[in-house]
Amino acid sequence: MITCNHALACFVLLGLTTASAQNGPRVAFEVASIRELPSIRTTGPTPSTLKVTEGRVDISSTTLPSLILQAFAIERFRVSWPEWLNESVLDQRRFEIHATIPAGVTRDRVPAMMQTLLRERFGLVAHVEPRPIPVYELVVQPGGSKMRRVDPADDLKAKFPALDDPKYVMDDVREESTLSSDTQVRTVNGLENGRPSIRRVTKDSMYISRITERQTWDIEAVRITMGEFASLLGPRTDRPVFDKTGLGGLYQFRVELPNLTGIERVLQQAGITRDVNGNEIGIQSGTFSSQTGLNGIQYTGRNTNSIERDPQQRGRGRFAGRQQSS
Repeated sequence: MITCNHALACFVLLGLTTASAQNGPRVAFEVASIRELPSIRTTGPTPSTLKVTEGRVDISSTTLPSLILQAFAIERFRVSWPEWLNESVLDQRRFEIHATIPAGVTRDRVPAMMQTLLRERFGLVAHVEPRPIPVYELVVQPGGSKMRRVDPADDLKAKFPALDDPKYVMDDVREESTLSSDTQVRTVNGLENGRPSIRRVTKDSMYISRITERQTWDIEAVRITMGEFASLLGPRTDRPVFDKTGLGGLYQFRVELPNLTGIERVLQQAGITRDVNGNEIGIQSGTFSSQTGLNGIQYTGRNTNSIERDPQQRGRGRFAGRQQSS
């Protein structure tokens, strides 16, 4: 059984100034070239690419905020930076970077070398500052996990059940790259019984995400890590979700959750729950089966909306909003 608790996380503060002092040994690229590109307003949309080989790093059409997040391997919500870095993507300065990795230096050192480049060529100064921010933690309830643990399997080349209309199926295999690693990911998008369906496959894991006829969010985890599950939940809650279960390996379960979009959450937080025709905006409650391997998710915390399992529902879980008092 898994629980999401309200918790605090460290906040990393980044500042950009003309100073560039930094403690510790210097780790740097052998040589690096940086070229500023015209803005998107001038050239139109240009995809950003990142390629790291044994001896080179090649990045095209990237922005300074993206470089910072990549170099520090950090999520956006952990970072505070000057307001001008929050300007529209259309107006952000874009760069092309080509760098040579010194002989004998492994790829795991590339982020540190990019930090050096940011300090020395862009004048970045960064420091770590603890600040409380609201998050959810995914933890195991006292009764223990009831999920089924499964072995990894590589289904990157597997054949899957046919979706509704082949013309509208997108089956794509690509590399999801960071400065320190590459992950091959296969994504199969289409309609299943007339509803949107997305299957995400790696060499170890696989899950299917569907929108049901009730407009709820159905997650069929064939093989998933708790870290992947926490990452799935984060965008659909009002704060980040961290995996604190301590559960390694892959697990199998199926769960149905509310499918609020970011816009719907903002409207509801403002007290707007119906459209001009009186129809309810989004889904404010949903259910999941207790027999699917994930026996309950609780979002609890002080002075925040919580979502908890309703004990009155036999064999099923019901999500309902409630205001917690401190």
